[in-house]
Amino acid sequence: MNVDGLFHVTRAVVPSMVERRSGVVVNIASWMGKAGVAQHGAYCASKFAIVALTQTLATEVGEHGVRVNAVAPGLIVGTRMREEAEIDRRAKGLESAESRARSIPLRRAGAPEDVANTVAFLCSDQATYITGETVGITSGLWND
Repeated sequence: MNVDGLFHVTRAVVPSMVERRSGVVVNIASWMGKAGVAQHGAYCASKFAIVALTQTLATEVGEHGVRVNAVAPGLIVGTRMREEAEIDRRAKGLESAESRARSIPLRRAGAPEDVANTVAFLCSDQATYITGETVGITSGLWND
């Protein structure tokens, strides 16, 4: 599902960007698309695929003035996905996001705004020389 949605939206939108010779695509990956995690093979594989498709598309459309990047969020709270993950983690007796955040260099989990701000930057004129990159939003916990 992660890759299918990205593929179909890209196929529908990017040709008009190429025609206009202008556009920006920012895909949503995950830190798990940069490092495999036990018990999450399918999810990691789908997010690795997003990273690869981002890099590939950047090489295909760059000469047409279209930039393609991705973001790879880490521990982000304040979302329905996190709420569901926390329920699952509690049921398995695993550490909560709040507890895990204490080991992150900034000592806090990320917020949806942290992801949104990075996406906005990648879409801005301040990022005109950035393409084919996957930007980690992990507070330094998971570095490339």
